Amino acid sequence: PDPKSALSDGAQTLRLDTFNQLMKELNPIVQAVGRELGISAEDDLEGMKN
Repeated sequence: PDPKSALSDGAQTLRLDTFNQLMKELNPIVQAVGRELGISAEDDLEGMKN
């Protein structure tokens, strides 16, 4: 992947490590509204690179 050369949304690309951090930060909000994430925010998302 080459986000800088993408035809659209390249500047908005979330890297996997950034996505993992975002999920951890959203978890308190998710719990406050009585919902659950599809996966645990503590899960290691590095395994999803394949």
